[in-house]
Amino acid sequence: MIYLILFLLTIPYLLSLKISNAETRFGPRYAGEEKNPLPFEAKLLTLTASDGIKIRGWYAPSGQSETIVIVIHGHSLSHKENLEKWRGIYPETASFFFLDLRNHGLSDDAPTTYGYTEAYDVTAAVARFRAEYKKVIVWGTSMGAASAVKAVNYGLNVDGLIIEGLYGTLAEAITLRANGMNIPEFPLVTATLFYYELISGVKLSEMDMSENLKAIEGIPILLLHSRMDEKTPMESFYRLEKALEGKNSTIALFDRGAHEFIYEANSVKYIDMVKGFIEDS
Repeated sequence: MIYLILFLLTIPYLLSLKISNAETRFGPRYAGEEKNPLPFEAKLLTLTASDGIKIRGWYAPSGQSETIVIVIHGHSLSHKENLEKWRGIYPETASFFFLDLRNHGLSDDAPTTYGYTEAYDVTAAVARFRAEYKKVIVWGTSMGAASAVKAVNYGLNVDGLIIEGLYGTLAEAITLRANGMNIPEFPLVTATLFYYELISGVKLSEMDMSENLKAIEGIPILLLHSRMDEKTPMESFYRLEKALEGKNSTIALFDRGAHEFIYEANSVKYIDMVKGFIEDS
């Protein structure tokens, strides 16, 4: 019996550690990562978040627009997955800043909190460009979308939010990930969520994205989702959609496109919609 209890306590603890210290696909130690990855002039900027974490990203000023778009990747990804999204928008419509969140890409190591502290990274990026540009748009995918939404809830001043593949709640997102690993929801996932709050300092009750969206006032929002999203179910999307009722929002539901990769499956329609939103915001 004692071994069973130890098992039930140890496994969730180890899972919570893995979630908090998530491995990322691209890190700063890869050779050549600091070479300009864009087909036009861009420079690597280093910024400091309010909690001291160094974050980095590629800045491509257009010289033709008073708008900048800050593009933010999802979990385990980096600026690399977003580098094609300038097409049809740059340079006439906006400048771009391709941000790497903490613990991702070229930015410094830090615990992964799926938007809770990553919101500080978004805030630092907006602060860098707020005085320089008339309009600042934040365009986030998955964890990047959650980071942007939380940043606005923390008081960030932006002129528009583009959010794709946003999870419903962080607890739900972790549970779905565990289910994909055939980990039983009770008692292992329940205990994992308990340990995760203790280890990370994240308050899961504050990571309900529908409630966060309800609290946002006066900012145009474009919500993008795909019926084929395997990580954010349609039930979550419908809750987010309902949270935006009565707000200055546009909803785009695509039939194709995996989680974080709607653009790749719908590039023309996707960019047309995003460009129109940027111009109208």
